[in-house]
This record gives sequence, structure tokens and C-alpha cells, in this order.
Amino acid sequence: MYSTDGSWSRAEILSDSPENSVINVLYVDFGNDEKCESCNTRWLSEKISTYPVQAIYCTLYGIQPLQGEDDWSKDVQTKFGDIVKEEALIAVTQSYTDDGICEVDLYLKDDSKISINQKLIELGLVRPLEEIVIEDSISEAGSDIEPEQLKLPEENEWDVYISFINQSSNSVVLRLVGENYSEKLDEFDNELEKSYQTCSTVCSVEVDGLYIALIDELYHRVRVLSIMDDTMIEVYFLDHGDTEKVNKDQLKTLDPAVNKLLPYQAIEVSLYGLEEIATNPTTVDKLLDLALAKTCVAEIISRDEGLSVILYDTGNDEDVNINEVIATAVMEETEARMMAQGDFQPASISTETSPVKGLSNKSKNLEQALDSLKISQDKKVTSNINEEEEVEEKWRF
Repeated sequence: MYSTDGSWSRAEILSDSPENSVINVLYVDFGNDEKCESCNTRWLSEKISTYPVQAIYCTLYGIQPLQGEDDWSKDVQTKFGDIVKEEALIAVTQSYTDDGICEVDLYLKDDSKISINQKLIELGLVRPLEEIVIEDSISEAGSDIEPEQLKLPEENEWDVYISFINQSSNSVVLRLVGENYSEKLDEFDNELEKSYQTCSTVCSVEVDGLYIALIDELYHRVRVLSIMDDTMIEVYFLDHGDTEKVNKDQLKTLDPAVNKLLPYQAIEVSLYGLEEIATNPTTVDKLLDLALAKTCVAEIISRDEGLSVILYDTGNDEDVNINEVIATAVMEETEARMMAQGDFQPASISTETSPVKGLSNKSKNLEQALDSLKISQDKKVTSNINEEEEVEEKWRF
């Protein structure tokens, strides 16, 4: 233990040997280190030492120092400190480093729309990590090794499986379910396994190259995004839409003839009505809870400039509009926070001398999104009723 400012903190001695009775200590519950007088330290009791260490080491997801810089500049450190000082934060874990350190998006608790990571990019203090755009890679790759594009159903209601929540691009990745899609993918996975077993081990790996990856005893076709070092590779799962760091030894070359047997199955979509709140931590948490790794029905609202969908959970007696549930949760959270801060009052208590501030633009946008989602749900219900009435009419004759 180390005493400072009249209080005691748990600390780990980092110095091998004290110099002039000065040692370097690490505050295990806060994460910072400091030089101190050795006379201010005491042995920690066994009981107190059993409490878990509170400091969690993490790195900011999706950003890196500016071109030509190997580390965060003083300007970045100063600005970051100014933003987070004495502030309650929300951390959304996006991935993990090879050492098990969390890669997170950080949000101010009272401003959960834009991450601190993105703010630093917009201030020109950092730059985003360079990523290969999958669509561009596919279009530029030779047609002799790529399969045909996936033919999407013409109808506007699809049975889908939600395979990935992609917060970095505000989208969801899904796969079509059914005889011509998920069942064919199962058959294709068997072909991947056969090919993997007969292929020679990969000697060299190239960025944008196509390979078979063996992960947790399952076989996947992947595209290499980046080569991190001599052993670790970052890959994109062409049939699932997520990325992962894998060991080079897990990869084998993908035979072009095998690859062309089935179109890539991952479909990236946006959630209708939630575009403005897609990065909100509540949105992400709700999606993880309600949709990820589940089979849903996707209603196609728009096919212009990408697919925009409403997701429905149809596993219960009544269909649940997942988009509407999320929009409602975010709006209630926003209004509760505004009321706590005194920025929101119900319209019923407005007076001439104290005009109502009412909803913020964000809440109004959410209300509009909710209205649109409810209208869509009403249309869906009306459509189902009309279909049932038509069936009844047919049976009358």
C-alpha cells in the first residue's frame, strides 16, 4: 500500500531496487505509475490483496497516430484528457488484441451519439485504421476466381440469420435462410472441409488473397485484410461478414473451383429508422440481445443505395418489431437523461411564464423514426388481415 494525500492506495512496486529511498509504483486500481518515498509504503494484508484489480487496460478501437508518428502526440493526449476528465464514460468493446486487451469505442455518458474515437478523427488529431473495402476488392479481383454475385429474393420479406453487428459502419450483416441459401451453405462447408484436408499448407499469404480457415473445428472461406506479423493475419469471413485475427497456420489456399460453387452469403444492411442512432450503445446492446445469432424476418423497406430493413422476431405468439423496440429504448433513455438534467419537461406542464423546451432534435428524430416504424408495422398487420380476408372470400365460393 502507498499513502498519498492522506489516503491509501494499493500499489505494485516496479523498481528492482530503490534509489535514494525513491521507488516507482503502479496503482493497480487506477492504472498510473508514480515515484514515491519508500517510507510511505506498507505491506498489503492478504485479505485486501484478494480483491480484484480494478484498472482495466484497453486501447481505442479503429484509430491510429497520424502519418509519420509512431505514438500518440502530446496534442492527442492533452485533448483526450480534456474530453474525459472527471466524466462518466461508456465503453463498448469491439474486439481484442492478441494480448487480450480490449479495443473499445468510448462515449461520454451524456453524449452517446458520437464516440470519442470519432471526435479525435474529426479534430484531425488521429486517423482511422486503414481497411480494405470488401466490395472494391471483389470488383477488382479476377472473375476467374470469384463466384457469381448472390441473387437476392424479389419479395420484400426474407427469413434471415443475423451473423454480425458491424458498429464501425453502422450496419448489420445477415444471411438468407432456406433451401437455396443456408442449406446450400451447409453443403458448401462440407466441400471446404474436403478441400482443406487435401490442400497443402500455405507457404505465403497475400493481402486480398482467398483462403480456407479452420477455426474451432469449423471451415470458413476468408479474404486476407492485413498481415500483422510473421504469424498473425486479419481476415474477413465472406459468408458471415465479421473479421478476426487468426494464426497463419490456420489457413490453406482456397481452390478457385471450390470458391465458385456458391456466392458469398454475407449481406450488409442498415436498420430502417435507426440510421441516426446506429452507434448509440443502447442500440448496440439491444441488437446484441434481440438479434445477434438469431433467425428473424427482415422486411425490405428500400433497396436504393443499399438495403434498409426492419427486423422482426417471429418466435413468439406476436411478432416483435426489433427496430421499434430499439428506437423506443433509446428515446426513453434520452428523455430520462434530459429530465434529470432539467432539459426536458412534459408538454402538459408548460406555462406562459415558463415555456416548455420539449424534445431535442435527437428526440424528435427518434419520435419520427418511431412513427415511421409503427406505420410500417400497421401496414404489415393490415396486409396480413387483407390476405386472410381474401383467403376467406375464396373459401366462400
